[in-house]
Amino acid sequence: MRFLSVSAVILATSVLAVPAVAQDALGRYEAASEAIGEKMNALLAAELPTIANNLPETDWDDAHREAGTCVLQTLVDEAGIDYVANMLAALEVAAKTDYASTAELSTATSLPGSDKIGANRVQLITEECGLTALSMQRMMDAGTFEAMQ
Repeated sequence: MRFLSVSAVILATSVLAVPAVAQDALGRYEAASEAIGEKMNALLAAELPTIANNLPETDWDDAHREAGTCVLQTLVDEAGIDYVANMLAALEVAAKTDYASTAELSTATSLPGSDKIGANRVQLITEECGLTALSMQRMMDAGTFEAMQ
């Protein structure tokens, strides 16, 4: 699943060095990601009823927070404050929007590139920071992939 992922209101270029601002950004990223995860689970269950009992947990734990912090910091470093602020705002809108399908939700939550960073690099950052692997592991642990076969 691509979320992001997902996905800081940043007040200075060294934003994540400021603990209160970093916590706010991380909290927003976590809340939006969890809400989007719940939406994805509901859509998956509707589209594939056989996996309804094998959907992953969406609540973030410390490992998710660590990976999320890495994503936010790397995006600030590579794409800038405005990109991250816009990303968080877009994820928050996505978290409050209803979708008709998993495809529609996936499209809405795919993070675009900007003049400073390409969309593929954004996806790679979530992978490098471990957020994608954590999501995949939860799906394996829940038996999601097995239930899809």
